[in-house]
Amino acid sequence: MHKVWYDLGIPPEACAIIGKEAQLIGPVENPDPDDPLTELEEADAAFIGAVFPAREKATYERARKLKTLTRLGIGYDSVDVQLATDHGVCVLNTPDAPTESTAELAFGFILDLARNITNSDKTMKAGEWPKVKKQRGFELVGKTLGLVGLGRIGGRVAEMARVFGMRVVAYDPFVNEERARQMGVELLKDLTELYPLSDYVSLHLPSLPETNGMINKETLARMKEGSFLVNVARGALVVEADLLEALQSGHVAGAALDVWAEEPTPPDNPLRFLENVIATPHIAGVTLEMMLKSITVATRDMLMILRGEHPPNLLNPEVWEKRRRD
Repeated sequence: MHKVWYDLGIPPEACAIIGKEAQLIGPVENPDPDDPLTELEEADAAFIGAVFPAREKATYERARKLKTLTRLGIGYDSVDVQLATDHGVCVLNTPDAPTESTAELAFGFILDLARNITNSDKTMKAGEWPKVKKQRGFELVGKTLGLVGLGRIGGRVAEMARVFGMRVVAYDPFVNEERARQMGVELLKDLTELYPLSDYVSLHLPSLPETNGMINKETLARMKEGSFLVNVARGALVVEADLLEALQSGHVAGAALDVWAEEPTPPDNPLRFLENVIATPHIAGVTLEMMLKSITVATRDMLMILRGEHPPNLLNPEVWEKRRRD
């Protein structure tokens, strides 16, 4: 039976899907604090999260039986795809699985920022009955949501926002005007137009050299006074020191951050303690439904590779002719 190594929590319902086809091994099943990768040497495949050392040469040299590596979810910036290719390892992801879960969290953040839900809860638990003025919020109807990225997740957030009566504008050079019009979204030709128009700016794009650090002192200054920032995409998109300054000055009224420049983010990161920041530990895809969808697709694609069939979500097709085989 094929052996699948994994290093993240997989609910029993998802384990059952894999268990029909393969044996699960790894630190979740057999923890070894001295060497969490101890069983990787026996694995035919690996299902991994963000902390797996997929950018280290030693990992691939150690795991000589490894034929396929699946980064559950859409983002795979934690994997050195070229390095995996050089070692004959097929790299996969599950791009459709996190759409609904991530979009729901993003829009939940927008609602929370608008109505001070998290802060109201904190003050009530502290025994206070906060004055209405301190907790005064905003209605979303008529407000403008600016989406940086209009792919799977951004498009779903746009759909939710329109139900709440929001105006939705977006910047995405890979989406044409007809597609945006079908979604009820105003497509902007220049990203700089989006910031001063938006009451809420929500990020939905990958971590790339050209996108990392895009939310910085300059772009934050362009944002509308009193607007809000939501990031459920990648922490590297935001220069955290610049965001901290914008939040402390009040120019940016609040932010909701599920992703961080360094994960786990340091315990003393000052963004964690600001009252106008909602901070969560990268939970956008942490739902049962997302995991079931991811595992179903990952298992299907893994088995296709092990049978010698070309899977639909292969991120390094150039590896195919030189891939590892039994």
